[in-house]
Amino acid sequence: MEKFWTLESVGIVDKGLVHTEDDQLALDLFGKSLKRCDDRHYEVGLPFRKDRVCLENNFMQAKRLLESIEKRFDKCREFKIQYCKAMKEYEENGYARKVSQAEIEDLKNEEVYYIPHRGVARIGSVSTALRVVFNGSSPDRNGVSLNDLLLSGPHSRTALCKY
Repeated sequence: MEKFWTLESVGIVDKGLVHTEDDQLALDLFGKSLKRCDDRHYEVGLPFRKDRVCLENNFMQAKRLLESIEKRFDKCREFKIQYCKAMKEYEENGYARKVSQAEIEDLKNEEVYYIPHRGVARIGSVSTALRVVFNGSSPDRNGVSLNDLLLSGPHSRTALCKY
């Protein structure tokens, strides 16, 4: 793990860097859950806070947001084509999968959080005209979001200048 971070920092090390307890916990969770999937991909678990609360199942909220995206599909055919293409790539790469109706029913009373997403046009981009943005800050009915429950971890870049 240390070798990985050393390579990422290109030898730039701040000797005065002190990690908070939460920063250290995030690093420990990262190290324990990191696994290499293949030659190009790594997988790491979400760094949940120790004192986290349970998220409400937000299926209905996420469904409403998806329905608003689908309405936009009716208005803009190119948006639909690009959005479906981007989501298909997520599925093909194993980053996402469709959830069956049976799974939705089985998980109704479980702690489940469906991450809402939307399309963002990339004007002038040759390779990707649209990218899908996932919103982990979207709150459940209690005002709690996935991002609220996650540790941010230490800064990943060393400060370039000190004041």
